[in-house]
Amino acid sequence: MSDKTRIDLDVHTSPAGRRSEKISGRLDPALLDRIDEVVESHNLRNRSEFIRRAAVAYLETMGESTDNMVTLRLPHDHLDFIHRLVELGEAEGLAELVRTAVRDHLRSLASEVKERNELLAYYGENRHMRLQGGYTP
Repeated sequence: MSDKTRIDLDVHTSPAGRRSEKISGRLDPALLDRIDEVVESHNLRNRSEFIRRAAVAYLETMGESTDNMVTLRLPHDHLDFIHRLVELGEAEGLAELVRTAVRDHLRSLASEVKERNELLAYYGENRHMRLQGGYTP
């Protein structure tokens, strides 16, 4: 074999009966070492799982402008949970699930900010109540 090492992806059939294709390729040892480090540090099952996740991540971002992209570093258990939710069909993909979570959180924050601003405006307009001792928040 040359200075490149062969990597094969697992072959399997999904429960729905869809066929998956086997992909073979050659990667240089330095790249494989880096992949192995990621597999170990992220508690992935094997190189194949890494390659599958990398392919999905790449396809999800293909054609998107990097102007509206954010890179998140999440704890492994959070990322594993997100992937599990996607596998269970709770979301169409990792990117969609993360976008939904961020959107929902921003809506919640916006609501909190609105309430806080309304309270500050009210107390600002009714300062005299606090100064006269007639009202204590």
